[in-house]
Amino acid sequence: MLLSLTPPDQKLIKFEKNGHFNTWVFVTHGSQLPAQAVRLMGRPLNRDPSAREAYVGWWYANGGRESTFGHVKRCDNGQMVAWFPWGDREWYSDSTGEFRVLVNQTNETYLWVHPGEVRSNPGYDLCVADGYCPAIVMISGEEWAGKASLDRRMAWTGAGGKEYFHTGYAFDNCYVLVRKDY
Repeated sequence: MLLSLTPPDQKLIKFEKNGHFNTWVFVTHGSQLPAQAVRLMGRPLNRDPSAREAYVGWWYANGGRESTFGHVKRCDNGQMVAWFPWGDREWYSDSTGEFRVLVNQTNETYLWVHPGEVRSNPGYDLCVADGYCPAIVMISGEEWAGKASLDRRMAWTGAGGKEYFHTGYAFDNCYVLVRKDY
């Protein structure tokens, strides 16, 4: 049973397409990291050690009117903290209220691909909400988590309390999260 993998205080939301599911667990700042959380890039990020072990997070900003994606990490005590770019700043999870963590409870295949690969490969299903998807942008040789919009050809990341946007080369060379449909 899927619910047996999730602590009883955590709610699930599932999005189905072509018989495949993206499953998100509702959490709050300081919660325990859900089992089977999906890692950003599927491996440790190329970043400073404090941000290497990061997971896919999703928060509805602006009173639930806009999706934004960021990174979630587990602290030494096992509790989660998260950061999300939105509205010219970077939001820390203690001020976001409830947010979501992507979990892989059904052995879906998640891949990180360049935006141009999404449209050219019909087997890739973009993990998208309200036109935004999780993204990884290279900044000075480091991988930064945020969100992207393929329609707007733009990505956003947060650092040092500020939100940054990326277009052109930076967008074309970022990575976005897709689920591979067989």
